[in-house]
Amino acid sequence: MKKQKIIMGCVALLALSGCNAKDTVYTHTDTAMGTIINQTIYGKEDVTKDVLSVITDLEEDMLSWRVENSEISQINASAGLEDGVVLSASMQEYLTTILDVAEKSEGNFDPTIGKITRLWNIDEQNTVIPEQSKINELLPDVGYQKLTLSSGRLYLPENSSLDFGAVGKGIACDSIYELLADSENVSGGVVSVGGSIVTYGEKPDHSNWNVAITHPREESSYLGSVSVPGGTFLSTSGDYERYVEVDGVRYHHPLHPPESRCSDRRENGGQTETGNRFRRLRRKQNRHRQRPQSGNRSALRHRGDKGDVP
Repeated sequence: MKKQKIIMGCVALLALSGCNAKDTVYTHTDTAMGTIINQTIYGKEDVTKDVLSVITDLEEDMLSWRVENSEISQINASAGLEDGVVLSASMQEYLTTILDVAEKSEGNFDPTIGKITRLWNIDEQNTVIPEQSKINELLPDVGYQKLTLSSGRLYLPENSSLDFGAVGKGIACDSIYELLADSENVSGGVVSVGGSIVTYGEKPDHSNWNVAITHPREESSYLGSVSVPGGTFLSTSGDYERYVEVDGVRYHHPLHPPESRCSDRRENGGQTETGNRFRRLRRKQNRHRQRPQSGNRSALRHRGDKGDVP
């Protein structure tokens, strides 16, 4: 028996109150990057459409390998070319940080798993669990160390393919923060891009922003909540967001690059490595305003009848 389920949005923005006469609260819910986008913005101007545009532009112009003319698709098409490919300034910055994270994680995060991601195809309706032999055929093409980034050009080895699925929503949150910070008519806001959240500024009553963590096994209920100040980036991940179940085994979307296997969780409660998702990217350090630091981290863990869920 095969069962498939995709759940979008593993966090919720708790009800906010206390809006004063000077600011209006603007809320908006939509979809982008294959997930749900929730916005609550305080200010004198409705910028929710601008926030959504930032996300969709990133997805379509730069980050989605599914979009033929996106920059990452052009990069993948350049694999094996002697002259490499010229990167935009933004892509060069993203890749510099991505490769740094890959090195510091000792390859547990690796952007070169594009072909493995497409082999698993975990987001589609008819996912087929790939044979290990098929995975082994593609493993020689995986390895961030094989990339060369020099003078604004990227040299991608033949048969290699990039996938920024693990960092795309973090890049979006960083861009959202910049948009809100650049708007003189926004005093505060909280935006969730699926399981990645960014807070900016203050609520009218100067209290912290409250983010609820969805319960991994009980739909429409919360495991707990996190109270955070403005300038916080928070991410969650677990086996209840996107997964397939085949013969009582749940396979979920984080891939472990060394073996390029999806994490799995069995119905008998066996534990499995789920892997952390790297979503927060450090941006320019020489901006004219002080940027929030990327070191803040909060975590909730749930131990249920199906093992640990981060």
